[in-house]
Parts: sequence; structure tokens; C-alpha cells
Amino acid sequence: MNRRLFLSVVLVLFSIKSLAGSSFDGWLVNEIYSNQSGTVQYVELIATAGANTSFGNSFIDFISDNSNLSLLIQDQDVNPTFFLIANQGFVQTPGTIEPDFLVHGSLFDPLTSVLTIKLGSDQYTFDPWLLSNDEFYATDSQSAWVINTPTNNIGESGQLPEAPLFLSDFEFCASPITQYRDADSDNYGNAFDALFSCQLETGYVLDGTDCDDTTAIVNPGMPDQPDLEHIDQNCDGIDGDINDSIFVADGGQGSGLSVSDPTGDLFAAQQLALSNNKSWLLIGVGVYPFGSLVEGAGIEPGVNMAGGYINDFNNRWLTGNTTLNVPYHGASLDSATTNQTLQYIVIQGANDTPASETAYALTVRNSASVNLEQVILFAGVGGDGINGLNGNDGADGNNGTAGGNGVENDSGFSCSTGSQPSRGSGGSSVCGQSGGRGGSPGLEDSNGSPGAAGEGFGMPGNNANLGGSGGVGNSNATDRLGDDGGNGLDGDDGNEGMNGINVIEFVGNEYIVSSGTDGTNGEHGGGGGGGGGGGGGAFLCHSYGGAGGGAGSGGCAGTGSEGGTGGGASIALRLIDANISLINTLLRTNTAGDGGSGGFRGLGGDGGFGRPGGNGEDDSGAGGDGGNGGDGGDGGTGGGGAGGAVIGVACLGNSTLNADPDTSYQLGDVGSGGLSGGQDGQSLNTYQCD
Repeated sequence: MNRRLFLSVVLVLFSIKSLAGSSFDGWLVNEIYSNQSGTVQYVELIATAGANTSFGNSFIDFISDNSNLSLLIQDQDVNPTFFLIANQGFVQTPGTIEPDFLVHGSLFDPLTSVLTIKLGSDQYTFDPWLLSNDEFYATDSQSAWVINTPTNNIGESGQLPEAPLFLSDFEFCASPITQYRDADSDNYGNAFDALFSCQLETGYVLDGTDCDDTTAIVNPGMPDQPDLEHIDQNCDGIDGDINDSIFVADGGQGSGLSVSDPTGDLFAAQQLALSNNKSWLLIGVGVYPFGSLVEGAGIEPGVNMAGGYINDFNNRWLTGNTTLNVPYHGASLDSATTNQTLQYIVIQGANDTPASETAYALTVRNSASVNLEQVILFAGVGGDGINGLNGNDGADGNNGTAGGNGVENDSGFSCSTGSQPSRGSGGSSVCGQSGGRGGSPGLEDSNGSPGAAGEGFGMPGNNANLGGSGGVGNSNATDRLGDDGGNGLDGDDGNEGMNGINVIEFVGNEYIVSSGTDGTNGEHGGGGGGGGGGGGGAFLCHSYGGAGGGAGSGGCAGTGSEGGTGGGASIALRLIDANISLINTLLRTNTAGDGGSGGFRGLGGDGGFGRPGGNGEDDSGAGGDGGNGGDGGDGGTGGGGAGGAVIGVACLGNSTLNADPDTSYQLGDVGSGGLSGGQDGQSLNTYQCD
């Protein structure tokens, strides 16, 4: 009997549990259908004028007396028409159409007394909720029963038959057989397309557990590994095998052994899989810490990972990220089992990379066959190089002292008696480049002594850093003068350090940074030569000549500065004796580390000044002036470190890379070379993978 009942519907505002940028604005609940058992259900939404056509990443909630279901609708760009959400039984019922969003199991409890649907900013409450006795009717938004007309987003309409499980060709017999159509001939029938007959009819089977009777590769007897088409091949309600999986969900606190009791510890779930002889980790959308600097971030051999699961693992979200946060040196997989697979996984390296260290997202070693399917590998930043220490400035040379003036030393009439004048002292030096001392003066007809040579080396030229000759006693005016000491020679500058170059090199399978070398030290300046002593005089009174002046010491050399260390690389995938296949995988790097700058060179010290010789007395000669000390050479500047490289895949040892055309590379900036001339790093999609 068909009845038309009017129910109380309450429409209230609701703050939707949705993700940023998504909305059900402009969409209304249009039809709700359920059979008495809840095995066939659908909810049809209808667009109003100006309805949002991109309402993905939002939740729709079904609240019954004893159950709540919150569904995340994935990214969807839709037409402003209808949007059909249905369960598996609806799909298998003859006369239906393909829904826009499929749910395994029931949407709500058909026997609930009150049904609430939260959609966007609206809440629909059916109080009381009553089902039609005739399973041909749905409930519209005004709580009226109407003939079911499910319509999807592309405008296809269907209609459920009088009873989703229909019986035909009934015969009276003692033991009629319930049998199910097997349209795909896989020996599993459709529970929603059945008949009673006294014998097993052609095209029918006794097993009614097929969830897709249009293809023989889907039935409860098929193996089911997670795949990129999200096909539930064994009809257990998920993409994958419930009996061969551990379940991980963001925030989960359970055992991980069932869909309804997931664990939240992804790293520990690997051991759980091994101890329970499970092959797969099925992982919900979310962000998971994975490993540590101390423990590492090892992926266990034999444990496959598939991410992107939502809605209690009933659905998978193509763009919903399942992210593993790993240390800067990345996750690692060593000695993988054959065809070990990562699918819909993001591996994100940390950005706390130490100086001059290289960041990786994933390293695969000693593995014959690994598959990455719809995976994103995102390496962290390469560590910046360290700037070289500056060189030290050399000490300045010290000045010499002046020679004493000549004096009479004669007991004769009207002559005076004096002591021999003091020779000028050479300037002292902390680096062994002292100036020469002045020569002693002569008395009467004796000659002055030559000044002492300065220490160190000098530039070419007459009397370079040599002491001046002494004057000739009681000779002509010119010859009586002591000669000036030679100037010390300037020290040579040190050599510049070599800059780091952008060559890519691995040693022991580790990326080697290219650092600048240190600059060499400059040479010390030579000490000046002391002035020669003046010759003695004998006119009227005997007299001493002037003493030679002391020379300045040489300036000390500046030391070379240190070279800067090279910047570390950012590498998405490193293969070491491994073979890998990439399907629609993104190899992404961050920026590589900048090279450290070479330090500033140390400057050479200035040479000390020589001082004048003493004046002659009467006809004695004046002492020669001391020479100046040479300047110390500057130290060499350290070379700049090279910037680090950015590399998508590095193939080391005997490795093979097989990448499909949909695999792509998104590389960050190379490291800049350090000041002083370090070269910028290189950018390579692949290194030695040919």
C-alpha cells in the first residue's frame, strides 16, 4: 500500500566541519532513499541559482539514533545540477546509474526514529523519520514520499524497481532455490539481481557476494592490492585487503588491526605488520612523524605503504596528502622485497640540515625492485657552508733610534774631552725582522764602523737592507761621512686560496661539498740596515764622528684567511645499487646550501722608520741614517665554497631508474657560491641515471 505521510522537517543553521576554501553553498537535499534493510540507499543533492561548483574537501554528516557517519567529499568540480551520493547496494541494483560519490555500507540507519543530515551551513532534521512500506518511494526535502528518481551530476537518471531484490519466473516446488545472476561468469552473483526457481538456471549461481557483476576481475575470490584506480577487487569494502593490512589514521589510538581501530603511530606500525604477517600499511590522510635523527627513518623491507584513505578507509582521496615527516637525511629503504611499493605517500624532509650537510627525502639501497606510485619526495634545504675565519694582521715594525752626535776627545789646549757617541739601535721585531744597529764613529784619523745589516729580505737595489759603510777618518769632507743604511725590502703577498667549483662528486655514496682552500701567509718585510759611523776628525782637536742611526724593523706578514666550506645539496631520491620504477611521481627539492665565503685576508704590518745618524764635530764625519724597514706582505684571501647542487634522482653504484612520462621534477634554487668567487651549484633532474 502506498501512503503519503508528511513529516516534521527542521532546517537550522550549522557551522560546517569543512576545509578552507570549500562550501556546499547553494546546494539542498532533494531526495533521500533507503530500503528497509539499509542495503540500498542514496541521497540526491540539487543546486539552486548561484550554487558553488567546487565544493570538494567538505564534510556531509548523517546522524541516526545509534550511528553517525561523516563523509569527506574529495576535490570536485561539478555542474550546478545534481550530486548523487549512494552506497554499494545501489550500484548493484538493476535500473540504477553511476553515483557521483560511492560509499561502502550504509549511509544511515534506516530504522532510526530521527535522521539529521548536515550539509554545508544547513542542517536537515527529519523528526520522525519514517520509511515507505513500498520500497519504490523516496523522501523529498518536504518530507513527502515521491517515486524515486536518482539523478547524477551529468544528468543521468535512473529508477529503482519495486523491490531492489526482485523475484521472477517463480515455480511452485518443494525446495525453491534462491539464485543470483552472474553476468560476468566469475561464479559470484549479484545479490540485488536474484530469482527463485526449482532448478539452477543458466547464468545464475548460488553465491550472491559479487560487488561488481560487470567484470570478472572483481569478486570476493580475487587478490586485492591498493591500486591507482581505487578498485575494491575482493569486495571487502576497501581498496586493498582487510586481512592483509594494518590500519593507520592521524590521531588513531587503537591496535591497528582493523578498520575501526586504527593506530596513529606510523613508524611503529611497520613492526606491527611484520609481527602479524601483514603486507600493507593502509594510511589515512594526515601528517605523521616518521623516525628521528637518532633512530633513523627506515622503511622496513616487506612493508608496503598506501596512503590517501578517508571515510574510515572506504574511500581514497587523489589529492589528499598522507605525509611522512622525516629527518633531514630522509627516509631509507634497504634490501627491499620484490616489488615493494609506496603509493599516494608524501615524504617530507626536515629543513634543519647542519652546515655543509646534504638533505635527502628517500634513499633506496640494495634493492632489486621498488615501485613509487603517485609519490611526492620533497627533500629539505641543503646546509649552508661555513664562512672561513679571517686572517690576522701583521704587527707593524718598530722605529730605530738616532745615532749620537760627534764630540771632541782631546786634552789639548782649548779642546774638550768626551765619550764615544752611542750608536743608534735598530728597531725590534716580534717576527724576527729587526733593523740593523748604527755603526760606531771613528776618532781622529780612524774610520767609522759600518752599520749592521737588517734581518730579512729586501727588494733588489744597492745596499738593500745592508748597513751603511763607515766614514774614513781624517780624510776629505765627503769621505768622512758615514753611508746611509739600505731600506728593508717589502714582503711578498700570500697566494689567494682556490675557490670551490660546482663539480658533483660522491664519495662513499655521500655527496661531497666543494670548499675553498685557505689563503697562504704573506712574507715579512726586511729590517733596514743601520747607518755607518762617521770618520774621526783631527783638525785642531781630535774628535769623534757622529754615530750611525738605527734602522727600522720590518713589518710582520699578514696571515692567510680560511676558505669557506661548500654548501650541501638537496636531493629528492638517492639510489645505491637499487632498481626503482616511478609512476606519476614528483621529485622535488628545496634550495641547496650556499657556499661559505672566504675570510678576509690579514694585512701586512708597516715597516718601522730608520733614524738619522749623529752630526759630526769640527771636521769629523756625520753618521749615516738608518734605513726604513720593509712592509710585511698581506695574507692571501681564502677561497669561497661552491654552492650546493639540487638533484632529482642520484643513481649511484649499479642503479637503474625507470620513470614514466607522468613523473616530473620540481627543483629548488641551487646554492650560491661563497664570496671570493665560489661557483654556484648545479641543477640536475638526474645524475648518472642513464
